[in-house]
Amino acid sequence: MAKLVLTFDEHVLGEYPVDAESDTTIGRLPDNTVVIDNPAVSGHHARIFVDGADYILEDLRSKNGTYINEKHVVRGALRDGDMLLVGKHRLVFEVMAVAEPAGNARRVPTLGKTAYLNTKRHRELLAKLRGERRTQAQAAQSSKR
Repeated sequence: MAKLVLTFDEHVLGEYPVDAESDTTIGRLPDNTVVIDNPAVSGHHARIFVDGADYILEDLRSKNGTYINEKHVVRGALRDGDMLLVGKHRLVFEVMAVAEPAGNARRVPTLGKTAYLNTKRHRELLAKLRGERRTQAQAAQSSKR
């Protein structure tokens, strides 16, 4: 059994079980397992599913990206203690933990289109990602010669 601990500005907002039998979805819309009421979070931002013995995080083409331990990912395996960044919210992935029920989740109205993040930290992460991609592209070009 695993769980996600949702935090914002060092405050715990909730704990959510990650079920091996079904996908755990993260997003702004109320049909997600983990609802994050923030316009920087896409309606259906990411999902976690089990593949064999691994928990896999998959970005669902979100506008602001999904990060594991500050590294941008489209899909990646999760390990105990990994920190996920979704919008401005952090989710800590914990394995072999029993989640406390989140209680009566407040229903959130659909907020429309996803807003793009424009914070200093997000710009730094995007710049790092662009640099990594540029380096990879240059390495691929060099190997073709």
